[in-house]
Amino acid sequence: MSAGTLAEVLIVAGQRRLKAEIDSFLAELSPEIVPVDEQFASAVAAAYSRWGKGNHPASLNYGDCFAYALAAKRGWPLLYVGQDFAKTDLASALSPG
Repeated sequence: MSAGTLAEVLIVAGQRRLKAEIDSFLAELSPEIVPVDEQFASAVAAAYSRWGKGNHPASLNYGDCFAYALAAKRGWPLLYVGQDFAKTDLASALSPG
């Protein structure tokens, strides 16, 4: 998980008064947190330029682009809800094969 995605998770959890639950979940899951350096920030910006709102029907938002950039960099499929990411070149983690 990128540090940018983690920030978004913490913001949303705080707004929904779920901080304790998300803290517990993250402690149990212990995900690798990938820092956002200059190179990664450039990949996020490139993702927004290609797939972002106003640029492409996928209409990824700022936070979505962190998940996209990390999955693309690592060659991973992405677990997502909705159809935004389905309009990109990333495979779904739920797709067979």
